Amino acid sequence: MVSTLILRKARAQQRQVARQRVEILLNEALRSAIDDIEIAKRQAKIARRLCLRFNLRLPYSMKQLFCHGCKGLMVP
Repeated sequence: MVSTLILRKARAQQRQVARQRVEILLNEALRSAIDDIEIAKRQAKIARRLCLRFNLRLPYSMKQLFCHGCKGLMVP
């Protein structure tokens, strides 16, 4: 019983860190898209994989950055 509680807290912490990293990666992707689009696409791909791995939902403003069909980065 105690071990499951510890595991839940650890998983919640991992999700919180992942959420912060996704936000940082997407902000950096938007910033670096001006200079190098390939780096921006790579950062967005890593952020999306983090969301899938930790079952995170992106806010609507960040969700708009991805193409619905190919899941690639769309720079505004």
